[in-house]
Amino acid sequence: MTWDVDDPESGVASSTGCDETILSDETSGTGTTVTCSATNAAGLSASESVTIKIDKKAPDITLTSPADGANYLLGAGVTASYSCTDALSGIASCTGTLPDGASIDTSTPGSDRSFTVDATDVAGNAASVTHTYNIIYSFNGFLPPIANLPVVNLVTAGRTVPVKWQLLDSSANYISDLGAVTSIESGPIPCDSAPAVVVGETTDSTGGSSLRYDPAGNQFVYDWQTLKAWTGCRMLQLMLNDGTTHLAKFSFK
Repeated sequence: MTWDVDDPESGVASSTGCDETILSDETSGTGTTVTCSATNAAGLSASESVTIKIDKKAPDITLTSPADGANYLLGAGVTASYSCTDALSGIASCTGTLPDGASIDTSTPGSDRSFTVDATDVAGNAASVTHTYNIIYSFNGFLPPIANLPVVNLVTAGRTVPVKWQLLDSSANYISDLGAVTSIESGPIPCDSAPAVVVGETTDSTGGSSLRYDPAGNQFVYDWQTLKAWTGCRMLQLMLNDGTTHLAKFSFK
């Protein structure tokens, strides 16, 4: 910065700190104060001080909700919660996908939903934070006669295995929409391998019957027709439209 020091009557006799000042480093706290003092030929003095803040740092964003990578049950009450701060120049704008305190839509299932908060400070520095989250069903495992992992189900090859499960929302209401199921597949795996998603074949159902919902038991039912030629172990995987995959392991004899 530069100073204009002048006295049109008696003239400037002396000055201190009035040379051109160049500040390039970011300041901290309350900033850097520079002072120009001058005395005229009549012995009168004056001074002027200016505090300068140089802000090169982007604002800080705290995004509390939705939490990054969080799983929220279908229909759950989730509220957006975030804030933006800047210690030097201050916040000029702080905006999210929804306003802070607004309700986030959890009425439909799905994975990798995103919520972004953008902030700008008075100096023009910008920052952005994005969290991804999932809206999922409550799935408490496969129902009997299937035993859930880590148990391995022993099955005679060629027999029909009734695959049953229930889906609920956050209020414990049963989900009956067949569209909740993306696919049911199975694939061979080493019997000593850890549970993992497999690239399998579409399963066959008994007598051509398809997936159905049993309102009496509030459950999905699929009669999985195994093949007599199967030996060793296979993984059965159920994929839902909320992006989740559920597994059960079988050993055939």
